[in-house]
Amino acid sequence: MGWKYPKGRGLEFLIESESLYPITILPSLKNYLAEIFVSKKIMLVEDFLKIDIFKLSKENKIPLNHLKVLVNEGKILLGLDKNNV
Repeated sequence: MGWKYPKGRGLEFLIESESLYPITILPSLKNYLAEIFVSKKIMLVEDFLKIDIFKLSKENKIPLNHLKVLVNEGKILLGLDKNNV
């Protein structure tokens, strides 16, 4: 299996059709946040949007505004925020 192979069923199709976007696709993701997310087994944007960002912020000393930006980017990517599309 490749990015576009087999035609119409490659990785690109699977990721986009099932919204299986990796958290690393978010433009504002900092390296240190990626490491924290991996340690918490948060690998997909969809997974990230399901977590309590207030708790994540407090437990890991992550600025809440950084997480809010990522939430906004994730919602836009998944088409969940109709106001910013």
